[in-house]
Amino acid sequence: MLKIAICDDDAKFCESFHRMLNCCFETIEAEIDIKIHLTGEALCANFSQTQYDLIFLDIELTGINGVNAGQILRQQSHEVQIVYVSSKEEYAMQLFQNRPFDFLVKPITQKRLNTLLDTYFQVFPIADRYFTYTADRRKQQIAVSEILYFESLRKQLRIMTYTGEIMIYAKLTDILSEPFSGQFLRIHQSFLVNIRHIKEFRYGEITLTNGTVLPISRSYQNAVRDFLMKREQERMLREAGL
Repeated sequence: MLKIAICDDDAKFCESFHRMLNCCFETIEAEIDIKIHLTGEALCANFSQTQYDLIFLDIELTGINGVNAGQILRQQSHEVQIVYVSSKEEYAMQLFQNRPFDFLVKPITQKRLNTLLDTYFQVFPIADRYFTYTADRRKQQIAVSEILYFESLRKQLRIMTYTGEIMIYAKLTDILSEPFSGQFLRIHQSFLVNIRHIKEFRYGEITLTNGTVLPISRSYQNAVRDFLMKREQERMLREAGL
């Protein structure tokens, strides 16, 4: 499911924009969950629990404005995509440090929004967002962002999420051939972990955002360390605007 937030202190605009988004997704095969926030404070407070994929964020908010809210969101996530919304166009340099995906100038047309979402799905294909599997003899789907890790258990595979586990008949090698496999890191013969859910790294173990601690086998320790160090260096360069 694609999780979208609209944050604007104009309730009428939020309702209108919500309808425009629904119109866009009538022709897109993706489940969506859209939430409206009228303040930057509410958006930032809710983000840690919801982990939105795409946020439409007004700049001129009272209290925490859109620029400051974007800074707070970036500290929590490098994956969330922010689209700034404003009736003015002179904010480009202020927004650069928050690495927005795009900028929408009010009034927003349906055509402009359609074009933006077309571009979004070219950069972030739907195939990279969902894992389709068979359970109870029927096809089911789960958002990749909701998966903490995959664990190999002989002929079965455990899919661990925040809300529980899903057991399927598959192998880790099957997951490595999926379009979204680049979002996962192999730390052990039995474990593939979701990169976005890695909270802490120690030489022999990884702690995930839900507190789960998983072992890193000796054969993977150097590769895991090098990968995470490179990722951290890239994050620091992005934050420095380099």
